[in-house]
Amino acid sequence: MNGVISAGRLSLSVLLLGPLWASGEVVWSAYLGGGDTEIPYDVAVDYASGAYVVAGYTLSYDVDSGDVWILKVDASNGSIIWSRNYGGYAWDAAFGVAVDSQGYYVAVGYTRKPGVYPYDFDAWIGRLDPSTGDEVWSVTLDYGNMDLAYDVVIDGNGDYLVLGRSGAGFALWKISSADGQVLWMGTYGTSWDTYYGSGLPRMILDKNGGIVALGSTYNSTTSRDLVLFRVDSTGSLRWMWSFDSGDAMDEIPGGLAYIGDGKYVIGSSADVMDSTGYYTYHGFILIVDTLGNVLDNWMYEKLAPRSSYINGLGMDPRGNIVGVGQNYGSHWLVKISQDLDAPALIDTVYDMGGLNWAVDLAIDTAGYYVVAGFAQGDITLLKVVGWQPTDRGEEAMNGNFEVYREGERWTVRLDRAGDVRVFSSNGRLLLQRRGAVGLVPLPPFSGVVILQVELEGMKYRRVLVSGF
Repeated sequence: MNGVISAGRLSLSVLLLGPLWASGEVVWSAYLGGGDTEIPYDVAVDYASGAYVVAGYTLSYDVDSGDVWILKVDASNGSIIWSRNYGGYAWDAAFGVAVDSQGYYVAVGYTRKPGVYPYDFDAWIGRLDPSTGDEVWSVTLDYGNMDLAYDVVIDGNGDYLVLGRSGAGFALWKISSADGQVLWMGTYGTSWDTYYGSGLPRMILDKNGGIVALGSTYNSTTSRDLVLFRVDSTGSLRWMWSFDSGDAMDEIPGGLAYIGDGKYVIGSSADVMDSTGYYTYHGFILIVDTLGNVLDNWMYEKLAPRSSYINGLGMDPRGNIVGVGQNYGSHWLVKISQDLDAPALIDTVYDMGGLNWAVDLAIDTAGYYVVAGFAQGDITLLKVVGWQPTDRGEEAMNGNFEVYREGERWTVRLDRAGDVRVFSSNGRLLLQRRGAVGLVPLPPFSGVVILQVELEGMKYRRVLVSGF
């Protein structure tokens, strides 16, 4: 797939904030696109440059029938640093994007063979130069007529784990970051989705290098259900559970995060009966464990006769659950604590014009949520005040332990036995030390992590920030 430079149309509005920030307040918003339609599916933060990376498709700059579109966006004002399209003479799109351990961008999606009916899709993975968007390499995976790539994470060796679909089932590929070679492939269960990207499966890494994935499957009794499954670092399936919200006709996946102690947060939308007797989609959140038990649940205005959708979900460095999607026909952002019965910390809509919605979010190092969506035929991007970082220097958190930094390396010192955990900003458990005493060096990282120390039944949390 060959790329060409595209200039893009940028419509930018900037809201300057005073010294007292308000959660949910928009710093700037941007419309990114051309004369036709552009839609995003994923957004990531490039911690080396501070820029935002958006993945989706373009009809304005395509060769024919739509191309993969990747944009690098300036975090200070929403302007396009570069945009590139990749594709051939059929429909192409990117569903997921990540920044790898060497700073390169990796995008995943699909390309469709032209002139073939019924449709023949091949999964597409491309490694991109972060300075220019040039392809370092790209590969297509063809095992039949329905091969798609939905999401990508970077494993401990720097290689790519790609979640997708092959035929009727979920697929997972381990891809060499050096040259795109498939190191192994596995298929699991039955996937229920649509090729154009409705209700995309998503995944995270766990503490042992395994993969936990969220998608949906079809059941003849309960219709479309959520499915959560874990695959170990060799590709072997360890467990798989399905979830139905009760009176729902369908559940659509909307994001996944890990909150520690063997618990996962699932974002979704469920088709439930409202107060008028009609079925309407409502955003909801589940907290589940590795045995498939639902520990807690939250649904947004279940009986109200209006629709809401959670399309993307994450956990911020304060431990709050953040979802984005659509409500009142507009971009929607909701933030709640892990106590799902507590009032929402943020519940707000951003009207970007016409029928518009948010698709996913990323969390940057400076206290912002980056919300990607669609409005008026363009990709939208909003920088929203989300959380307050703490002091980054030396600071004693408690008389029994301290946290200090030497260069780019952080260390915890405990005077008595305690548990130390480190989470990525999207909820991945990076380090766990139980009953630790003395010095505990933390793993090297770039960006934001959340340190949690538990001593004598009390938990203390702190945000740590490190640059490349």
